Amino acid sequence: MKNERTCKIVQDLLPNYIEKLTNEETNKYIEEHLENCEECKKVLENMKKDLELNGEKADKKEVKYLKKFNNKMKILEAILIVIVLIVIAVIGRKAIIITSLYNKAKQYENSTNFHETIYTYSKDNYIKTETYKLDNRVAFIQTRIINGEKEIQRIYGYETSNENHSAVANGKTNEYIENKNWKKAGLNTNMAITANIPNEFFYSYNLSGLLYLSIFTDIKTKEYNGVEYYYITGLNTNWLELEGGLCINKEEGIYINKQTGLVERVMSSTFATGKGQEGFEGTLDKTYEFGTVTEDDFIEPDISEYEIVDEIWKY
Repeated sequence: MKNERTCKIVQDLLPNYIEKLTNEETNKYIEEHLENCEECKKVLENMKKDLELNGEKADKKEVKYLKKFNNKMKILEAILIVIVLIVIAVIGRKAIIITSLYNKAKQYENSTNFHETIYTYSKDNYIKTETYKLDNRVAFIQTRIINGEKEIQRIYGYETSNENHSAVANGKTNEYIENKNWKKAGLNTNMAITANIPNEFFYSYNLSGLLYLSIFTDIKTKEYNGVEYYYITGLNTNWLELEGGLCINKEEGIYINKQTGLVERVMSSTFATGKGQEGFEGTLDKTYEFGTVTEDDFIEPDISEYEIVDEIWKY
């Protein structure tokens, strides 16, 4: 005789029975009941079919999801590869340009006959620094107009260096300073002087420097006064000595001549001058002449017009 209560209990246990979560005693109880109950057998079969169908649907859904995920990953990989290739191309282009400029500028490092002129100017200040070099003879002429006051400084001497190629004093330097109020001169001073074509853009050219310049700077082609330049931004040059007591503390952007590799213009920079003068923000322009310097460029002023002093640097 059919016991509905027993069927209900067995049917409630069937899901766990199918999943093999019931113990041996319960399994025996369920199986004995199934031998004599066709209705519960059908319920068991239907449950198994439903589980199989649900499993197939879950598998198909999972496969579909995995395919979709893999497609997204492939697209992402492709995008990343393109980005990496673009970055490599950009950095590689800048590295090639920088290396080319370095090699071009390097040929001027040991020039023994050149005339370099540096103009620095802002709203209220103007400085013109000329450097003449002929073999080991050197002359600096600097004209300064600071807040409307004009001062001219001239230095003449002979370049002497030690085994480390650093300038050393030789007691043969003459210096002249004049303004609207006085003219003073110091003769045969122990001032150490040297002159070369400073390649300030490549002052620390090495692998790390090349990497920095290639990654963090921006290089564009610009024309100025009919000449093509590479305009480079993103620089932050720390305290770099130039000739004539002039230093650059920070560079916003520089123009480098494509043909020579030499810096010819520095935009929006902070300059500091020698002789205790304060720095100022402005623009720097440079011109170069090679093979044009003669003995006439080293003719000194008439000493009779100057007061000779022992320590001219105080003025």
